[in-house]
Amino acid sequence: MQNDRRESAPAGEVSAAASDAAPRSSARANTPLATLLFRTHAALVLLSVVVIAVPIAGLLYTGSLISRISDVELRSVKAEEAIHRTAWQVEVAVRHASRACLVDPNTNTAALVPPIVAADRALDEALARYGARANPRLRNAAQRYHAMAGGVSTNTCALLSRLAASRLVLDEELTNAWIDQLRALHGAISQSERQARRTAVGTSAAALLFGALSVAAAALIAKGAARRLGRPLADASVTAMRLGRGDFSPVAVASGGVREIAELTDALARMGRDLGALDRMKQGLLASVSHELHTPLAKLREALGLLADGTAGPLSPRQARVVQLARDACEREVRTIAALLDASRLQAGQPLRMQRGVSIDAVLRAAVDDERAEADARQVGVELSLDGEAPSLTVDVALVERTVANLVRNAVSVSPAGSAVEVRRGRQGGAVRVEVIDRGPGLPHELRGDPFRAFQSAAVGSRGAGLGLGLSLSREVARAHGGDLAVSRTGAGGTCFVLTLPAADIQEPSPP
Repeated sequence: MQNDRRESAPAGEVSAAASDAAPRSSARANTPLATLLFRTHAALVLLSVVVIAVPIAGLLYTGSLISRISDVELRSVKAEEAIHRTAWQVEVAVRHASRACLVDPNTNTAALVPPIVAADRALDEALARYGARANPRLRNAAQRYHAMAGGVSTNTCALLSRLAASRLVLDEELTNAWIDQLRALHGAISQSERQARRTAVGTSAAALLFGALSVAAAALIAKGAARRLGRPLADASVTAMRLGRGDFSPVAVASGGVREIAELTDALARMGRDLGALDRMKQGLLASVSHELHTPLAKLREALGLLADGTAGPLSPRQARVVQLARDACEREVRTIAALLDASRLQAGQPLRMQRGVSIDAVLRAAVDDERAEADARQVGVELSLDGEAPSLTVDVALVERTVANLVRNAVSVSPAGSAVEVRRGRQGGAVRVEVIDRGPGLPHELRGDPFRAFQSAAVGSRGAGLGLGLSLSREVARAHGGDLAVSRTGAGGTCFVLTLPAADIQEPSPP
């Protein structure tokens, strides 16, 4: 309850003031916001680097496979290709010479030797340059071609005729050696391709795994950062709203988190203490002024009553009308002063004047009767509906009666002439439920958020803005009795206020 919280503020003021230095010292243990954001972003960047590094490593390994094929396998094939080509050129030169001999056995052999010698010289250079890296079978076949070409000089046709059979063997051997080399190259390329595929699959799986882990880690990092930032900020927002509603109970200063948020809560705590001190000064001033005004207003009301009764002599109709206007104005001021005194008494934590076995129906009838004269003057009816047997209550009769009368008065003031205000009494579980329903235009927009804030008022229909203390005091009275006051509905068809009070005939079992 709001008055309980305000009463507890002075007791905790010394400890709160003594803790002014504690938040500042503990704030040194808090992490600056810039440091927290740097750590969070650095962790996310590191995760991104890891995720990117995995496919890069896979690409580098695939590149090394391609480089190995290019640097080792293809270089070896290039050397063997040079040897195979020059050896085959020797074979081609010998074939041309053999064909020439078959066409003309008496051909000039001197013209047949130079092509063979030139091809043999090219083969010799290829063997000298690439022989060490060539396949042994291919190298041996090429060396035999080199030896065969070196023996061709004179009487070439006869020699070529004798070399026909060995040339077939050399051709087959050279071709098989080259085919084997191509197969070996194809096998190496296929193996590298399989390794590249396995690397791609492994890299993709690792990238997906690290990506999923990174997303999970990023979510955890973001959740941790949000917990360190969002929850204290939400608490600070709730605290600021609580202070705005007039609840100045001590504010807990955040520690062990973000330094800027700790400084914000520290500032809110100091503001709450300052506002609480001002609120207590205001309540004290209102109580003092109300108390000082109460006695002269009571005497003024008594004097006006004596005048109206004719004690001081008969009054003319005009004089009686003037006295009645003065009495009505005095009554309004007396009600205002009584409301201020009740509010100050509740907020000061003074005990209620509780009475046992009170009939709520009697309280409702008394409240309605107090307001019936004003309702008749406004041509508004007041209908009292009582459902079932009247439960007994333990209440402060004067406060509850003034609360119901205030709700009825407000309902009458906003209802149009010719309409009726309904006051219904029923049961709601273990509580008495009292509904006060008017036929007015509904609460104005600025009051619909929280119509029970003290000193908050607005014009409703033809009724002007008042002091703004009636609804606030009514809810304070309801909550002081363990009940509540709420708005169940409001709109163009009217507003319904619901007052609940715990019934005395349904009690919780006392502890053994």
